Amino acid sequence: MFTKRPAWAKAKTAFEGKRYGISCSWHGDGEVFSYDENRIALKFRNEPAPSCMMYGFFRLPEFVVYQDNSEALRFQRTRRFFRQVFEIRAAGNHVGEVRRNPIYRSYELNLANGTKWNMFLPLFTIGFFGCSSDGGKLLFWLKSHRIWQLVVDPEHDSTLLIASIAFIHREYLRHQ
Repeated sequence: MFTKRPAWAKAKTAFEGKRYGISCSWHGDGEVFSYDENRIALKFRNEPAPSCMMYGFFRLPEFVVYQDNSEALRFQRTRRFFRQVFEIRAAGNHVGEVRRNPIYRSYELNLANGTKWNMFLPLFTIGFFGCSSDGGKLLFWLKSHRIWQLVVDPEHDSTLLIASIAFIHREYLRHQ
């Protein structure tokens, strides 16, 4: 886990990648729009829907991602304190996990294929970044509090990664 910006982010060099827009409501429902394909790539929502705005302290609904009107991924909290852990399942199979570290304001995404992503969301900024264990880069920033823009390396672009960023967006809104 890192608390500093990686070298490529410090150099402020641009990189080409797939572009996405993620919009999320306060209740956790939303969609991922692919600018390159000019279509809605994913839709997501909480199941069951939260009954109030302050959901999640005692019981957190599962975050479900839909692709082409069928369930693609499901995020479920498996540990609450100190570092929250969320398991990612696809068709009942474990495909990864997301760990949240509240002190460093970072997220760690561990995929079943061995790839590890670290994402750091510092205070008082609108631009965030992430790095993978195999050299992948992603950059995301707030267009507004509910709308994020995202650029991902084309080699590392996957439904699992984009859905995980949408899940982190939901968590970001939940904890702000």
